[in-house]
Amino acid sequence: MQLKFETKSLANHRNEIKLEIPYQEFEKKLNQKITEYSKMIQLPGFRKGKVPKNIIINRFSDSLKNESLKTVLNEAIEQVYKNQDIDIYGDIELKEENITYPSNEPMVVHLTAYKKPSCVIKKRAKLDFEAYSFEMTDEDFNNSKDVILTKNGSLVEIKEEAFELKDLLNVNVSFSDGKYHQYDLKEHVFYFSAEKKGAIPEYLNYFYLELKKMTPKTSKEVVVTFPTEVSIKEFKNEEIKATIEINSIKRLKKAEINEAFLKKIGVASEAEFDEKLKENLTELGKKKIKEVKQLSILNAIRKNTDFNIPPSLYQKGVSAAWENEKKKYGNNLPQEPPQKWVEQIQREIKLRVENELILEEVKRKEEINVGEEEMRKEVKQLAEKNQQDEKEFRIEIIKNGIYTKIKENLVIDKIFDFLYEKNNLIQKGKFPFDKI
Repeated sequence: MQLKFETKSLANHRNEIKLEIPYQEFEKKLNQKITEYSKMIQLPGFRKGKVPKNIIINRFSDSLKNESLKTVLNEAIEQVYKNQDIDIYGDIELKEENITYPSNEPMVVHLTAYKKPSCVIKKRAKLDFEAYSFEMTDEDFNNSKDVILTKNGSLVEIKEEAFELKDLLNVNVSFSDGKYHQYDLKEHVFYFSAEKKGAIPEYLNYFYLELKKMTPKTSKEVVVTFPTEVSIKEFKNEEIKATIEINSIKRLKKAEINEAFLKKIGVASEAEFDEKLKENLTELGKKKIKEVKQLSILNAIRKNTDFNIPPSLYQKGVSAAWENEKKKYGNNLPQEPPQKWVEQIQREIKLRVENELILEEVKRKEEINVGEEEMRKEVKQLAEKNQQDEKEFRIEIIKNGIYTKIKENLVIDKIFDFLYEKNNLIQKGKFPFDKI
C-alpha cells in the first residue's frame, strides 16, 4: 500500500500523523469484497455464487463500502505501526469521528499517538558517584549458612508459643456484620513477610497487632479501624468487628547437616558445602557491589536528564504485574490492585525505563558496541568456565538465544566503563552484608 505521511509534534509528548491513502486502495479492496460476496450470496432466482455483480453492488452497496473502508484503514494503521521512521508508541487514535467512503480522490485522515520513550541527557561527566567494597566475615558466613539451613528445613507445628514473623498461620476470620461475610476466611493459610506487611489478602495486615499476641487453638473478638489505603472499598475508614481463630502455627525448623541433607544439595561433606557456599556468597557480593556502583552513576545522571515517557507504558506495566499477582494468589486478591501497590510498581517501572533510556542514549551518542573478537574471547572464557568445547558451546548459546544476551551485557559493561572514566568516584566502606 502506497501511503503518504506527515508528522507534527503535539503537546503532552504526542505526535499527529497526517495520512493520505490513494483512492485506488479503496477501489481495489471494494472489488475484492464484491468478489467475496458474489461467491457466498444466494438470492431468489439465482444459484449460490451466480448472482450478477451489478445486483450485488446495488443490494449491498453500503455494506461493501463500509467493510472496504474499515479494511483499508486497518491496513494503513498497521503500516504506520511498522514504519520505523514514524515516532509513535502504544495505541493509535483516529481524530476523525465520522469517516465515509471516498469519492474518486485520496482520503486524508489524522492519527495521534504518544511518542516513543526518549531522554535528553544534559550532563553526564564530572558527576559524583559511589562504590563500596565487599568483605565477608566469619559472622557473615555463619549467618548466611543458618539462613540456608532454615530455608531447607521443615515446617514444625507450634503448640503453645505465640507466632513469630514468617511463621505459617492457619486462621478463620468471621466478620460480625453480615455485609462483610463475603470476606470471611476458613482455614486460610498465610504469613507476614514483615510487621504489618505481606499478608494475603491484604486486609489481614491490619490484624497483625492482635494476632501477634495469640497462640494456636485460641480465638478472639477484635475491632479494627481500617485506613483509607486499605484495598477493599467497603472497609475504608470503617471500624469493623471480627472474630479471629488461630487453627495452627507452623515454623520452619533449621535443617540438620547430615548425609541426607548433603546428598540433597549435591555435596559429599560439610567442608565442601562450606566451600561452595563461600564461593556463591562471594559471587553474589561482587554482583551486588557492581549493581550498586552502576545504580549510583545512573542516579547521578538521572538528576541531569529530561525524560519523555508515555503514560501508557506505566499503565501496561502495572496491568501486566497485576495479572502475574493474580496468577500467584488467585481469588485471595481484590478485583482492583491497591493504590499503594500501583504506586510502588509505577516507581519501579519508571526507574527501570529511565535507566534503560540513559544507557541507550549514551550508547548511541558514543557509538559503543562489541566486536566479533571481543565476543570470541568472552565465549571462550565462558566455555572454559563451564568445562565445554568452545565450538559446541558457541553453537548451543546461539541456538538458545544466550549469545545475544551475552553481547548485550558486554555492551552495557562498556557503557558503564565509559561513564566511570568520565565521572568522579567516591569510594565508600564495606557494603552491609545483610543487604546482599
